[in-house]
Amino acid sequence: MAGELSGRRRRPHGIDLADPRLEAFWTRRLLCSLTTLRPDGTPHVVPVGATLDVPAGLVRVITSGDSRKARHVERAGADGSRIVLCQFDGRHWCSIEARAQVSTDPEAVADAEQRYARRYRTPRPNPSRVVLIGRITKILGTIPDLEVDPGPAAGDVEPGPAPRG
Repeated sequence: MAGELSGRRRRPHGIDLADPRLEAFWTRRLLCSLTTLRPDGTPHVVPVGATLDVPAGLVRVITSGDSRKARHVERAGADGSRIVLCQFDGRHWCSIEARAQVSTDPEAVADAEQRYARRYRTPRPNPSRVVLIGRITKILGTIPDLEVDPGPAAGDVEPGPAPRG
C-alpha cells in the first residue's frame, strides 16, 4: 500500500450518516459529480447540483426526464440503479453511494426543487423535470472538522452559474 510505503498511516474513510460534519459539508454551495452506469456497464459522469436529506437517508438530483442520467437510472427498474455522488473542496471530499430511482411525482419534484433552491438557487422552469432519489448505501470521504474548518455557509458564497437540471 502506498500509505505503508511512505510511512504515513492510512485513515479510514467511512463516514456515518449521523456525523454532523457530513450535513455541514453537504450544505455548502459546491457542485458534485454524479456517476451512473451506461447499458454496457461503463460509468457516465456529469456535474450536478445535489442535496442530502440526512433524516431520510436520501440524496436527490433534479434533471430533465430525457437526460442520459435519468434514462440510465430509469432503465434499472424497480430495484433502482447504483449511483455515486461526489463533491470535493480542496483536500476534503465525500462520495455517497446510493440506490436510485426516477420520480415524476409532482410533489417529489417540487420538494427536490425547494431543497435545490435552498442549497444553490431557484432552478429554471422545466416542465419535463424529474428527480433522481437515491437511498444511501455507503459514505466515504475526508470531511472537515466543524471547529477547525467550517468553510463558507451556503449563503456566504457569491452566486454563480447553477448546474443545468
